[in-house]
Amino acid sequence: MAVIYTWDCNTVEVHPTLGEREEVIHAVHWKLKGTDEDSEESATFIGAQSIGTEDLEDFTEYADLTHEAVVEWVEGLIGEEEVASMKESVAASLVEKITPTSVTKNLSDRDADQE
Repeated sequence: MAVIYTWDCNTVEVHPTLGEREEVIHAVHWKLKGTDEDSEESATFIGAQSIGTEDLEDFTEYADLTHEAVVEWVEGLIGEEEVASMKESVAASLVEKITPTSVTKNLSDRDADQE
């Protein structure tokens, strides 16, 4: 199974002003989505990441931010091992969706089919 992973880090929380800076991001609400190339089934891992605002030496103006830059922040703060673990979890969810080991059935549906 080939999985394509995409990040959605578009939802952020900002301090309107912090010191002399404006629109300072302090949290990112993110989604890591995995999509199976063959079946197009998808699974998503959702979370939030705090962004430290103590040191704003490398501050990037909100208007100049790119989605790619925010993804890099999130991945860096979460850490390589945890990102790999989340991807494994998404992939496992996809496997379960594509080839379920258990399904939910309703007895009343069976009874309706027998009428």
